[in-house]
Amino acid sequence: MQNLLANFKKYLLSLHLGPISRKLYVSDIRKYLSYLGSDPTLEQITSSYSKFLDSLRSQATSPSMLRRTSASLRQFGTFLSLTYSLPNPVLLPLRSTIYDLSSNSDYIKHFTNYLESIHLSPLTIKSYKSDITRYLKWNHSNDIAQVLKENSIKLYLNHLHDSGSVIPSTIERKEKSFVRFQAWYTNPNGVKGSHCPNTPGVKGSHTPGV
Repeated sequence: MQNLLANFKKYLLSLHLGPISRKLYVSDIRKYLSYLGSDPTLEQITSSYSKFLDSLRSQATSPSMLRRTSASLRQFGTFLSLTYSLPNPVLLPLRSTIYDLSSNSDYIKHFTNYLESIHLSPLTIKSYKSDITRYLKWNHSNDIAQVLKENSIKLYLNHLHDSGSVIPSTIERKEKSFVRFQAWYTNPNGVKGSHCPNTPGVKGSHTPGV
């Protein structure tokens, strides 16, 4: 368990979270692992989230603490998913919310709520929101499946590249934003790799709207 917590701490550091956020995450997960007993298997760890939350509810745990614990379990599940290729059950309910959305503004709203729930910094959230909002406006489509197609994203990245007004580091940042957005929408287990090429290879045909 100690090795698992140590690796989780390293994962949190890689996300550039603040020390208080990291401390709270680790505290919540330490309680969760203690709840499971000594030497729990990975299967037990990934299948007991709901039971743990139910046990907290039975102890009259405050709603705010339940929300925080859920966010910690979600982050821990993403860590397990990326490290051991395991499912992240805490994220599965997001699918029903995502598929009920009807406009791009709804996607931005709920994507932003998700970023806040995993304790990203306000500046990071602002960058993600700006990148995705600009892309959706440029794309001129309410069909999210079309928006998330690789070719659509390539066209936009090529447009930015060819415009000469956006520096390479900013294009790279936007690409990472798209990966995060794709993962949130299509893959509740977390980001497992970029769906966009590092170097654009398709020329864009849309009019500028960045």
